[in-house]
Amino acid sequence: MKQFFLFAAFLLFVVTSVNSQNQKESIKTPKVNPVGHVLSAGQPTGSTVSYIVEGFEDTLFPPPGWTATTTVGTVIWDREYGFSHTGNACAWADYSTPENEKWLITPQIMITAGDSLSFWIRRQYTSAYPPDSLFIMISTTDANISSFTTTLASYDVANGIPNEWTRMASSLNAFAGQNIFIAFKHRNTDGNGFNMDDVAAGSQVVPVELVSFTASAVNNSVVLNWSTATETNNMGFEVERKSVNGEYSTVAFINGNGTTTSSKQYSFTDAGLVSGKYSYRLKQIDFDGKFVYSNAIESDVNVPAEYNLAQNFPNPFNPSTSIEFTLKADAKVNLRLFDALGQEIRTILNNSFVAGQYKIDFNAAGLNSGIYFYTLDASGIDGSKFTATKKMILMK
Repeated sequence: MKQFFLFAAFLLFVVTSVNSQNQKESIKTPKVNPVGHVLSAGQPTGSTVSYIVEGFEDTLFPPPGWTATTTVGTVIWDREYGFSHTGNACAWADYSTPENEKWLITPQIMITAGDSLSFWIRRQYTSAYPPDSLFIMISTTDANISSFTTTLASYDVANGIPNEWTRMASSLNAFAGQNIFIAFKHRNTDGNGFNMDDVAAGSQVVPVELVSFTASAVNNSVVLNWSTATETNNMGFEVERKSVNGEYSTVAFINGNGTTTSSKQYSFTDAGLVSGKYSYRLKQIDFDGKFVYSNAIESDVNVPAEYNLAQNFPNPFNPSTSIEFTLKADAKVNLRLFDALGQEIRTILNNSFVAGQYKIDFNAAGLNSGIYFYTLDASGIDGSKFTATKKMILMK
């Protein structure tokens, strides 16, 4: 009889534990590892590296040179295939019913001034199930767990990390000149698991995530637009340009936004260009002087072959209209307005312009209704001359 009651109590404990777990949301996407054993990441065991860029894409886990272990409990870090921030896989720290403390340790890495650590993390469930913590630990000697005595950062996974991919970053500058190991320690007691992806650390980490970089030609100018998703230690961007037969040279510097996790937009207009094909690239520079280049993009600039003065539009107008003209060479431009008797009543433009196409807005407020004439005189730096006159009608 005593054995029967012990068996019944055991069954009740199992059922209660299962029901407790079933009250959580549906479990995460099950892992289905691909067939094969192709290695494309990680570092050789025992080597010291100058940077780490790890997306956990290999079928082998942990990646070469990394260590996964546990000090309390049986659940350790694993690889989840089919779910990731980028690529097809990520590292996964699952929750567990008993108290659990699992470690994922990087290869040894050489740190130089200005280096940083960054990674993307996502809480496993939409609801918070504390307690659940992630500690970023540093060892300056070896990869033994007892050697990780410095905490670089800590996160409350259940309450401080959302159920969507979020980027985390920390400076490693305090360890400049040292070789270190970095450990991701997950401490959990039936709380939230989480996913981690795209771990980057060291001297070749690009601190700015460039989302887009475009170029569009407008008359004799090229308009460059680019945007970033996040920025770390970003002093700014040098805009570099080269022609078909030339070399890259800096044409502008645009200030960055330092460190930010929000998207930023940038723009620069390269004006006064002659006809031809141009290539542009961005040189992103950190505050410590480190830099990285973007991919190059091209744009064609076509400067007008002739001078021209277009008819204003609209015409008749009241009281504003637009006047367009083109210059085949850099020129001194004088645009004047005359009444029906030929008397000059206003100078609209008197300035120097580079070759290209232009559109100006003219406001005739203060003038009476009637017929007017506008005359363009252009004196090109190449000795060319151009004069043209058009009629406009102001109707109030």
